Amino acid sequence: MSNDIEHDLVEYEVTIAREIAGQWRKVGERLEMHPTAAKYYLAPLGRGLVRAKDKAAAAQAPTNAPQKTAPKLSKKQD
Repeated sequence: MSNDIEHDLVEYEVTIAREIAGQWRKVGERLEMHPTAAKYYLAPLGRGLVRAKDKAAAAQAPTNAPQKTAPKLSKKQD
């Protein structure tokens, strides 16, 4: 086990405004927590946090996914 706890911290992003780690957090706020502490705010045990995407990965991710559209219905001709 590591003696330096900073190496074990993971960055998370707040998805629901709530108290996390003794402080009120706003949606979109990022914080670092140890995974053992964060598990109570992550699904399936809790809610309010997701693991933050790496800035480089987020920049490369496609921002415009193809949208699903309903098929056009043709009018029945008599």
